[in-house]
Order: sequence, then C-alpha cells, then structure tokens
Amino acid sequence: MMKLVIRKNPFESADLVLSNSAWTAKVVESLYGNFPIVLNPPLSPNVDIIKSPKHFEERKNQIVMVGRFSEEKRYHWIVESLMPKLLKELPDVKLKIIGGIGTKTSKAYFDVIQKSIKRLNLKENVQLLPNAPRSVINEEQDSSKVFLHAMINEHWGIAVTEAMARGLPVVAHKSGGTWSDILQEGRYGKGYQDEDEAIKAIVSLISDSKEWSKFSVPERVEEF
Repeated sequence: MMKLVIRKNPFESADLVLSNSAWTAKVVESLYGNFPIVLNPPLSPNVDIIKSPKHFEERKNQIVMVGRFSEEKRYHWIVESLMPKLLKELPDVKLKIIGGIGTKTSKAYFDVIQKSIKRLNLKENVQLLPNAPRSVINEEQDSSKVFLHAMINEHWGIAVTEAMARGLPVVAHKSGGTWSDILQEGRYGKGYQDEDEAIKAIVSLISDSKEWSKFSVPERVEEF
C-alpha cells in the first residue's frame, strides 16, 4: 500500500527542492541521493530582536519552555525525570512551561503533566501557562535565565529562535535542525544527550554570569 501514497523522488518531479535545515537536508540526501537547498524558516516580522536584553543579575533562577502541549515536546520527561534531579543542585530554581492546548489531545497531555506535578510535589517549582499571549511569553523569557528545548530531532525550532531574539541562552537536545543550524552544534547554545548533561548545562548558565553572557546572543538570529 505504501507505493500508492509515498511521495516519489522530489528531485525527479520538482524543479526545486528545499529543506528547512541542514539536518533535514541530510535525511533527504540519505533517502534520494541528492542534497536539497537549505532555506531556514524566517523569524516572524512581529518578533523583536532585543538589542539590550536584561542582564544576568536582573533575572530569576528560572527556566522557561515554549511549545504546544504534545508528547513529542517531552514535558513529561522534564517534569518526572529532570526536575527532581535538578532541584537537588538548585533548590530554588523555577520552571515555566508555556504552550497551546487547542485540541483534545493537547488538553489530555496537559492534564497528564499537571497530575505529575501534583504527584511529585513540584507545584512550588513548576508552573504551566496554557494558551498564554505573546506579552506573557515575552515577560517570562525576559525574567528567566535559560530556555530549555527537549524535543528530539526537531527539524527546525522556531520557538528557539524567538527565545534567542530576546537574549535568552538555550539548552537543547543534540539533534535535529535546532542543534545543527540554530545553535551550530554548541557555538550559540548548550546541548545535551541525557539528564546529567542537561542538568550540567542548566546549572552552568544559572550559576555563572560569564557563561550566561557568552550564550546570550540575540544577534545570532538577525540573519533569520
């Protein structure tokens, strides 16, 4: 049945083949033997690039995550596995998870995360902000020290570029277009492959002002 629905070789049926990241382009090349043109998605014109973001000292020991409530965003892993360990290193750290719950599936996932927070007694440290307006997102990002991205093999990651535009250092999984293109494999942000690496990266950014300043790079997204 797959032969009836799978796309034919795009290099044979299209005049131009584009990819949203170098990571995606390599996947395409592995399938079809040709490398497409990489065209990174643009930052929306209504997203401001902050020239002088708030300094390290003006921010809380807070992590922020932004993205719809869906399982591939791995909020469950953050709440159930990473946060309990992180709190042993940084007892006062807070986490804000901001995302849309516009479907039954996303609402169900949101409820699962809420129950996990309650079961693990994390209500003082973890807060969910569903369907928050852009003004709230900006406010939370401007008062946080770290933007955490947990999805594996994200093709791009527009929320990451939006956070960087506000001068927020990023910690992301070492996979996908987020790592290869946006963060350029560690040049513009910190990466991890497991909980321990993620915790080490977060602690370094929250505890060290010089390290934080090194990865507060809003100018990076100007080319997007």
